[in-house]
Amino acid sequence: MNFAASLENLLSRRAESAFMTNDSRLPSLHSHLAWWGLRQFTSDEAYFQWQREALSPAEIATLHRQVEQKRRGSSADEVAFYDATAQPHILPVLYSQRYDYYLAIGSRVADRIGEACAILDVGCGVGILTTFYAKQYPDKAFVGIDRSPVSIARAQEQAAALGLANVRFDCLDLDQMAPARSYGLILATHALVQAEQDPGLPSISWSTFERASAGQQQADDPSICWEEGSRASFTGMKHRSRTKALPSIEPS
Repeated sequence: MNFAASLENLLSRRAESAFMTNDSRLPSLHSHLAWWGLRQFTSDEAYFQWQREALSPAEIATLHRQVEQKRRGSSADEVAFYDATAQPHILPVLYSQRYDYYLAIGSRVADRIGEACAILDVGCGVGILTTFYAKQYPDKAFVGIDRSPVSIARAQEQAAALGLANVRFDCLDLDQMAPARSYGLILATHALVQAEQDPGLPSISWSTFERASAGQQQADDPSICWEEGSRASFTGMKHRSRTKALPSIEPS
């Protein structure tokens, strides 16, 4: 093996070890996701069967229209989309498509909270991971911010139901206003799954987040997908790196 190949192999092993997850947290993370109503699937048939049972054809069609508006519209369209996905009966169905992403990222981030006492989670969404971090570190203060008011309302309700006194959720658009205080650590683990879809921010792999070349889309890209037709389906976002993810479209 030549020097270049040896160096590449060494760097690859270091990258893998740097992102090794603490398996001891996985049982509590599974329990946390289950408490939120999320389910893990290994087949598209099982997921889409649940989706059709939980959501009406009209609701799926509406989500289909909203995701198109989100992609081509304004920030207001994006907020409207996430407001819709935060509805109690819609949230677990759609966010279950992120289950493997949450498993891959949640424990890694929790292991790296470090000595920070005040932690800001930017783009926290409905607060699934933010509340997990708060449960893991009851002695630290967490603040989650998002510009979707319905997502923030849902996060506040869920935090109260979990009895978490060390986490707060605020509706804040960073394009309009900066946080009022400083923090020891800033997280963006919810926003990351969305940012990775943007053409200007692709990375080569979820395992290292190394930048890809200009205009190159990440090979294991998370996506929002659906099948057009009489059984249109919204499958939400999913993580495809080192986990078995659902196919992008529903079989006809």
